[in-house]
Amino acid sequence: MSESSFIVRASVGNLGWVVRYSHEGMGESPVGPRLAKGTRFPTEIGTHFDFKEDAEEACVSWEEWYNKQPYLSKKRKAKYVA
Repeated sequence: MSESSFIVRASVGNLGWVVRYSHEGMGESPVGPRLAKGTRFPTEIGTHFDFKEDAEEACVSWEEWYNKQPYLSKKRKAKYVA
């Protein structure tokens, strides 16, 4: 099973800090509504910060939110095509 997490990176031009989604094997991507997969996306957490400490705190909030999503706890049924 692949691991996913939220990480902090310097923004382009070193104008602050950005929270990004990192998935083992698939790389990094911006945090956006696609992570919600049909549930409410929490825009109030934020993804761009002036201080690294604030971005690291946001990573904790993103982790908590992401791990509580119902689609993570659902088991997929295998689909067989004849």
